[in-house]
Amino acid sequence: MSIFANGSINKIIAADQHNEKFYDIFNNFTEVITNEQYDLVNKYWGLSCVKTKEEMSAIFGECETMYRNKKK
Repeated sequence: MSIFANGSINKIIAADQHNEKFYDIFNNFTEVITNEQYDLVNKYWGLSCVKTKEEMSAIFGECETMYRNKKK
């Protein structure tokens, strides 16, 4: 199979660019996390979207209520 099949080369290029961006931002040690580092990590791992147990319980409670009401 050719690396050009099904856009594989585009995926390889995108992965290289992705890795390069992480390298550029994290290649120098700093004592604190920079805004640029935080923003990049937040983009991929959603640090600003972390929920507490109470928030998750409320979300699941709302989902269960909607599910039960839909069944009627």
